[in-house]
Amino acid sequence: MTPVQFATALARTKLKPRAAGAARRVLVDGLSKSAAAREIGLSPEAVRQAVARVEREHKGVIGCPRDWVCLTVCVPEYGDAHFAITDLEKAAWRAAGLLVS
Repeated sequence: MTPVQFATALARTKLKPRAAGAARRVLVDGLSKSAAAREIGLSPEAVRQAVARVEREHKGVIGCPRDWVCLTVCVPEYGDAHFAITDLEKAAWRAAGLLVS
């Protein structure tokens, strides 16, 4: 998740600063939940809940259905993988009723 995406999702929550910091360390900086818990001084469960809360709000911001998962895939800009992933993405959005074409 980018820092801007994180800030947008976080603004929709009422997380306390320590929980927000732990969620940022996981979602933006790539730290594991257990490492973030140790670093920030929260329980692993508190970090898990904070991360889940920000992820739920991020899904809401981008219009992703609740029971779906958002994935980031890095592939070469042009080539078979790029076109296959793009086609899969469009099919998924159509299946969710979020893309018409």
